[in-house]
Amino acid sequence: MVNAAAPADLAVLTHALNTIERAGRRYLFRTAADFVASISGIAPRRLLTAAELVSPDLRTGGLLVAGSYVEKTPNSFASFSNVILSSNALNFWLKT
Repeated sequence: MVNAAAPADLAVLTHALNTIERAGRRYLFRTAADFVASISGIAPRRLLTAAELVSPDLRTGGLLVAGSYVEKTPNSFASFSNVILSSNALNFWLKT
């Protein structure tokens, strides 16, 4: 179990994990969102702008990302999409 108190702690951990994974070791992680960016080497960036979320030929748009390992999130998202989202919405369900 690791408790990273600062981004630098997470950087040290993920650097070590990448090193040992290259040597053939494999691990399973239960983590917070910051871990994914750190282990993948994704640099921090500003938030997406409205122009980046909306196609020029559309008048509306947006981005919703939902994920969980419990049944409640997919059910909640399905209810939301039935009520709010148009037929132009793209849904990707990844089953593990």
